[in-house]
Amino acid sequence: RVTVSRKGANNWDSVVESSLTKPVKSGDRLVLMFEARLHEGPDKAPTATIPFAAVQLKAAPYTAIVSGSVTVGPEWQMHRIEG
Repeated sequence: RVTVSRKGANNWDSVVESSLTKPVKSGDRLVLMFEARLHEGPDKAPTATIPFAAVQLKAAPYTAIVSGSVTVGPEWQMHRIEG
C-alpha cells in the first residue's frame, strides 16, 4: 500500500520504483504492467490519476523509455503501458 497524503507539485514527489534485472537494447519492446486500485481518493473521489508511470533511467538525465498515465478506481485493475 502506498499512502500519498496530498498531491505533490511534481510527478516525482511520490514514487514506487523497481530496478530492471536485464539489460535493455535498442529496438526492444517494453511493457510496464502493474495492478492498482484506489483505496480512498482525495475528498472521497472514486478515481484518481497516476500521471506518470514509466520505465526510465534512475539517474540523470532520467530519460523515460516508455511512459504514460493511468486512472485507478476502487476495483483492482491491471494497467499496461508499452512502447
